[in-house]
Amino acid sequence: MQKELLEELYDDCGVTPEMLSYMEAHATGTAVGDPVKVDTIDQALCSKRTLLSLLMGPY
Repeated sequence: MQKELLEELYDDCGVTPEMLSYMEAHATGTAVGDPVKVDTIDQALCSKRTLLSLLMGPY
């Protein structure tokens, strides 16, 4: 569900994953929440990237 939400949000805004270079994500510091968030971002925004990495930081 989160993956689809991210994909739809960026698609509606006309932003492709390749246009992104940095993303801030709220890290809760939990063993369950943080990996789920990172995996979701990876699946939604990084799976189609070829050459560029997506840098991530906390907010």
